[in-house]
This record gives sequence, structure tokens and C-alpha cells, in this order.
Amino acid sequence: MPNQPDPKPPLALGIDIGGGSAKLALLDDQRETVATGQSAEYRQPTLEALASVVRDALDAMLAGQPAETRARIDRVGLSAPGPVEGDRHIVISGNVPALSGLDGVAWVEQVMGAPLPTRVVTDQLAAAMSQWMNDPLAGRALYLALGTGVGGAILDHGHPLTFTRGTPGHLGHMDVSGGDPDAPTSEAAGRGALEAYVGAPALRAAGMPVDNPTACVDHPAMPQAVAALARAIRICLALYRMDHVVLMGGIAQVFLPVLDRVRDAVLDDLSPVAPDVWSLSVGNLGPMAGAIGASQMA
Repeated sequence: MPNQPDPKPPLALGIDIGGGSAKLALLDDQRETVATGQSAEYRQPTLEALASVVRDALDAMLAGQPAETRARIDRVGLSAPGPVEGDRHIVISGNVPALSGLDGVAWVEQVMGAPLPTRVVTDQLAAAMSQWMNDPLAGRALYLALGTGVGGAILDHGHPLTFTRGTPGHLGHMDVSGGDPDAPTSEAAGRGALEAYVGAPALRAAGMPVDNPTACVDHPAMPQAVAALARAIRICLALYRMDHVVLMGGIAQVFLPVLDRVRDAVLDDLSPVAPDVWSLSVGNLGPMAGAIGASQMA
């Protein structure tokens, strides 16, 4: 009998559920990206509506791939906007309320139309792991994700530091108001929360053109945003003593032109328990980091 061609290796699918859209990434067994895609935009969808837009995005992504690609998907990583228990259950999700209490493994089965090995992780951890694999940092690193929601993950030499429900604490919910009685409120995170200052809805409501970071530099709302972000980093440096701070997500680009301002605000009479040397940078993976990280962790 003639030699049969070797079967093509399996693929891992990453699904990153964001506050306004879902991102997808397909990786091969060498963790190389095969394809990426993005869903239509949504606002607090039902589970059924969310499943529908994810299926449509998957179909569109696979349309440009060989016919057998769908059959090669043998595992899924789901990146969820909220704390996760047991690599399966989403505890609560402020920006996508329908996900609260969801069995993510069962939901992925509905989306894919068949049971597949599935791991559910927080979106912050998925993005952080993706960034770390792309650019490994020695020591302890805080990856602060800035998007529709705000959160973070901490890695020690690439290993997650977690205290509760898959997180190092709900960093986007920390109060950075400094006692301001007129502090803004985030529906998902509460009054004075970091997310209420630097989340995408907050910046847009303040009139900042977040899709044009250069135009944001001298915007009247920028000083307040810089101050809030600096307060959050100061708190984290005192608590976690990181060697590195990496800003991630689409809104991180807004702060790239003013990174020196953020650092100066952090250093102003900083707690002596903070490390003497630490770095501040912006990640380079862009909005697909969560989807890529979820597929890598699947």
C-alpha cells in the first residue's frame, strides 16, 4: 500500500469574551497563530446572542482556511471577563452579566456543537500569559489590562500568583479616588474604582478620542486618568513589590505617549517598601492577546 500522508496536527481555539466584542485565535501544536477573528460588537448580550455572534465570528475566521480546519480543533480555551473557579465556572461578570454563574465548559459545547476539552480562565490571566510567552520577564510582573473593563494578573517567572478565584485580587475595583466625594462610578466596579477612571467607557464619556492616542495627550481628561492609573500602580507596588508593570489592552495605547507622566506620578514620594528598581511598559500583542493566551492555556 502506498504511504498515507501524515494527519495534520490538532488545533487549539481561544475565545476571549470582551465587554464589547469577542476575539478568536486558532493556534497549532507549536503555539503558532493560524488565524484570528473578531465578532460583531454587542452590549450586555444574552447567552444565546453571545453564542450566536461567536459562531458567526468562528465561521468567518474559518472561511479563509482549508476545509478540514474545523475538524482539527480538538480543545478550547475560554477567556472570561470575571473571576473563575475550577477552570470552569465564571463567578461574576460585571460587563457581561449573562456570564455570571455560567458553566463555561457547557456553554462552549453549545457554541461548538460538540463536547471538546475546555479550560476557562480569567481574561487578565490569558492576556498576561500570552504576553509573557511572547516576551518573558524575569521576576514578578504585573500585567494590567485596560479595556472596556480593567483588571490584572501577576506572574512570578511566568507562574500565576493567585489568591482568590483565579486572580491576585480584583485590581480594576481598587479605590483610587483619594476620598474625592465626586468620584466617578463604574456599574461593574463601584465608585472610585480604577475602572471608573481609565476603562474605555469612562474615557469615552469624558470625550477622549481613545482610537487616536496622540490626540489624547493634551486632552483635559488626561491628567485625571494619569493620576488614577499612577495611584493604582503605587498601591500594587506596595502590596506585590513587582519588578515590572506591563499595561495591556486597547486602552493601554492611550497611555503610551504619556508613559513618562505616569512613571513620574508613581515615583512622587513612593512608599519605601516599593522596590528600588522596576520597569513600566506597554505590551505589544494588542487586542488579540486574550484569545491567543486562552488557546495557549487550553
